Amino acid sequence: MRKVFLGVFLIVNIFTLASLLQYLPDDFITAVYIPDIARFYSDIKSTEIGDSFLNNLGFESMFDSLIRSQAQAYDIDADKLYQIKEFLFISEKNWIAIVIGPVQEFDKVKDYLESSGLISDKISFGEKNYDLHIENLEGNMVLYAGEGDVMSELKKKASNVPVWVKDALKDPKIDLVGYSLEKDSFESHIKVYSKGEVIASEGVSRVFDEDLMKEIKSLSNTSRFSESEVLNGEGFVLLNVKNGETLLDLFNVIGILNVLRSDENFDENIIKSFTGKAFIGFEYSKAIVDQMYGEGGEEVESTSKPLMEGFVAFDGNPHEILKDKLKSCENNGEYYVCEDTKIVIDGNKLFFFNPEDASLLSELNKKFFKSRYEGKENVMVYLDFSEVLNALFGLETNSYVLFKVWTENGEIRSYGEIR
Repeated sequence: MRKVFLGVFLIVNIFTLASLLQYLPDDFITAVYIPDIARFYSDIKSTEIGDSFLNNLGFESMFDSLIRSQAQAYDIDADKLYQIKEFLFISEKNWIAIVIGPVQEFDKVKDYLESSGLISDKISFGEKNYDLHIENLEGNMVLYAGEGDVMSELKKKASNVPVWVKDALKDPKIDLVGYSLEKDSFESHIKVYSKGEVIASEGVSRVFDEDLMKEIKSLSNTSRFSESEVLNGEGFVLLNVKNGETLLDLFNVIGILNVLRSDENFDENIIKSFTGKAFIGFEYSKAIVDQMYGEGGEEVESTSKPLMEGFVAFDGNPHEILKDKLKSCENNGEYYVCEDTKIVIDGNKLFFFNPEDASLLSELNKKFFKSRYEGKENVMVYLDFSEVLNALFGLETNSYVLFKVWTENGEIRSYGEIR
């Protein structure tokens, strides 16, 4: 029994060490790891939107033909290219690297990459351009750029794998893990995994800066969205934070306030008057189809644009807060028209419609909101693709993209889905 246990122990450890994660150096800043490229691709293909593009649009067969023709030109066995199993991206203070493997017929693949023009021979990193190097590391291919002896760092096999990554990879459904750490600043991690008919992602960011920590905690919204505040459409962006002052403080802490101030249209006083609640609904399927096939199926350049309506809530009277901005708009007494946008002010909310005669008929937003809104979200993005896929391919699907961000115990958390 002891021999059996020892044998299993050795097999598990040999398998673990064989992972590309063994090359993670001591001082890496960001790492993104895909343990099984083929499985990740298969999971993407199993989603309705992935199947639509890869099969119905023929992208899979198109790329397969391209890869095989290019491989044949360089006397490479294309089937061996498909046996590349793992992917690892690493960024360090002075360099970046991508490791893939195992790579058979290494010299032929390297020659193809260097001579085909498929990838650039220069990589921008920081404020400089560096030569791209391609090296063999125990049968794996390393593409790197930057300063320092990168290969020596990788060959140390520090196996500096964070505990969170190890724990995440115990789940056989994990398709991708990402981890980023900057000492005394922040720590972030994300995992992507198969969840039935969807690809899901979960992310957590922690900051160590006390000022930023306070701002993150203060972002928590104080009032839920009601169903009556959800406008119609095939997709929406919802924003719900504590107030406008909180947003400005956060912009300042993370260093983008000065960038915003450089825009002549940016008005801090308007942001300060923002209650923290806004919603934008979209209707875009007709515009996408018209762009691809022309309006009414004719092969002409389309003038269709996505329809949009939404509202922004203010702490005060929008007429007074926005009086300078509204001066350039036509005022007919009941509403304003600013170029092709209709603006209606109702209480403390400014509603906008673009174009001004937009009529969003779809109830998809309300249905999705009712089933998926939890009340904690600071940001929620939903894009439905069922109408687009039906118009393009005649497919009856429930395809969509969902993304949420919220704060919890001083952490920024996110969750996403693609179906």
